[in-house]
Amino acid sequence: MRILNEDEDEKELLFVLNDNLADGRDVSWIWDINFDNLNHVARIITSGTRAYDMAIRIKTANYPIDKIEAYPNLQEAVTQFYKTSVKKYVIANYTALQPTRSKILKLKKD
Repeated sequence: MRILNEDEDEKELLFVLNDNLADGRDVSWIWDINFDNLNHVARIITSGTRAYDMAIRIKTANYPIDKIEAYPNLQEAVTQFYKTSVKKYVIANYTALQPTRSKILKLKKD
């Protein structure tokens, strides 16, 4: 998050959070993330098995609710994420990383 906030350009964030066995079922650590100062973040899309939990966490940090989009379906999230030409940042946890990467690469190839 520090790197994201150091970037002064306008940007969007895709945050993919799963709670599969390999990730660990407990995602309470999302409450330890400081979302209070999101500099120049125009929109946040959440996805994964815990897309709504992440969206609620970001909302409780007073990020504008109209700039948060939750898509549990990863393909839909990636498609919506790349509908704009704003600079992109992606954060994905363990089991979300490779599927997210694959969807992004496929979208960029098509």
